[in-house]
Amino acid sequence: MVQPFSRRCLFVIGAARSGTTMLQNAFNASPDVFLLGEPAFERDTGAPGFAARYHALQAENGNLPNKSTALPPVLPNDPPWWIWLRRLSEHHHRVGAKIALNPGDKADHAALLALFGQVFYDAAYIFIFREPLAAAVSLRRMGALPGRTQAAWPDLFGNILSAMRLYVRMAALFPNVTALLHEDINAGTFARLGAAAGCDLSMAGPYYNEAQVRAVTAEDVPEAARGHAHYATEAHRLLREVLAAENNLVQSNQNTENIDPGHRTAFGRLAMLLDPVLLERVVKK
Repeated sequence: MVQPFSRRCLFVIGAARSGTTMLQNAFNASPDVFLLGEPAFERDTGAPGFAARYHALQAENGNLPNKSTALPPVLPNDPPWWIWLRRLSEHHHRVGAKIALNPGDKADHAALLALFGQVFYDAAYIFIFREPLAAAVSLRRMGALPGRTQAAWPDLFGNILSAMRLYVRMAALFPNVTALLHEDINAGTFARLGAAAGCDLSMAGPYYNEAQVRAVTAEDVPEAARGHAHYATEAHRLLREVLAAENNLVQSNQNTENIDPGHRTAFGRLAMLLDPVLLERVVKK
């Protein structure tokens, strides 16, 4: 029996500077996988010429051509993105994309959910989360580079919380959603992922080592932003508790709007902490 196309698809999702690129590259080390780098399917026109647009975007971001940033010459023309994905699936067991969520992109989350629900319901989704202080400080430093925009500290932590909320919503709505903690990834992680995805990920492990996990403390964040940092850190602590539980999606049949506040599971407490109204208040403080 031929699998529906969406079951062949895989998406790596996370807040910017949370390890999405490293995880994408680790997957792309396998000949069984082809993940595009931030193709923005949800914003694409859907017209022919997708490869030209994708390659122009990569060049604009200063990315050199490689498997994670360039499409191979497997088609005689340049059709819409979904035809590219289908053709790539003839050469690779898993195809998809890496999606890095940036401050200011919250409106795109609804577009992503709509796209995933309409086209990729049965796809595999792997969220990657990094310790919030480290992710925020890293993105703040990157924003200070020439030609880049430096986001405000509340927006940096708000972006991380929004990524967590997207995970909670998708875990409640889609059948194949999982999450990883950047600091905990090792060779054993890829053995499990490879077995679940039906792919050889034996070359992925070397992308991770302890030297790449940088320690950051609250002193690296301005005092005025430490309340935001504390809130995000508490959400990350609950997320770790969720992922450590054997049945971490015990409420997967519920969405974030109807989870009972009386639930005592970590998943329920995390969902309540990430309530959109509460998040809006936190970010605006």
